[in-house]
Amino acid sequence: MEVKLTSLQHAFKSADRNGDGKLNRQEIAAASYEVLNAPEGRTTKEVNTALLFATFLQGGKDGCGLFPDFDGDQNISFQELKELATKGGKEKSIDSADFRAAFPSRFQEGGRDVDIAQLGNIAQGDKSYIGQIWQNTMGHMHSVLQNLLEQNAATPPNAEVMDI
Repeated sequence: MEVKLTSLQHAFKSADRNGDGKLNRQEIAAASYEVLNAPEGRTTKEVNTALLFATFLQGGKDGCGLFPDFDGDQNISFQELKELATKGGKEKSIDSADFRAAFPSRFQEGGRDVDIAQLGNIAQGDKSYIGQIWQNTMGHMHSVLQNLLEQNAATPPNAEVMDI
């Protein structure tokens, strides 16, 4: 799936309900939910954009989203979407190569299923998904630390060990 920035710009403006020029998680979820939950009359562009927005909230190996918030303000600006578009080599569209480059340790080839009910809950202001994000993040950190400990235990006594 590839979404051109020109198509995305219109969807971005429509999703920006409070008009601040940025999208928060609730606005992104609402925009995705409205399109993906519609029984009919959706264009391919609308569906692809809604799936892209859903990736921001539910993508990645852990299902916690691949949220391109490069400035750390908990929102996505259109400038950040342009920045994401450059990550994979193309500058006029966003596709899986951009997500793979921007989130190398969390990218999942082939994507994941979209949980439309969860999108609806987030759109309504439900923040219970944050607990799942925390749990998945802690599980990932535990795995990384476990791997480091196992590698350290396997290091011969005279070998150099890097401090981390």
